[in-house]
Amino acid sequence: MYDIILSKDAQKFVAKQDATTKRRLKAALLELAEDPFTNRSVKRLRGTHDLLRLRVGTYRIVFSVEDDRMVIMVIDIDNRGDVYKRI
Repeated sequence: MYDIILSKDAQKFVAKQDATTKRRLKAALLELAEDPFTNRSVKRLRGTHDLLRLRVGTYRIVFSVEDDRMVIMVIDIDNRGDVYKRI
């Protein structure tokens, strides 16, 4: 099982959401912690060699995986159209 570390931006985004959205995002992150490469919604971002994204409805979770430390670094979480602008 991987450890998940959220960036400050990701923490702020989750904190602002309603209870239903928080529950969906947390469930997706827990599923991601089991094995980040078996989820069908995980894809590599074009133009990067180490960033991946997880689709959760209209939201995207952008993260990187450090296999040697068993850590998932969540870089950003935001709406589909906005998350890629800051990367």
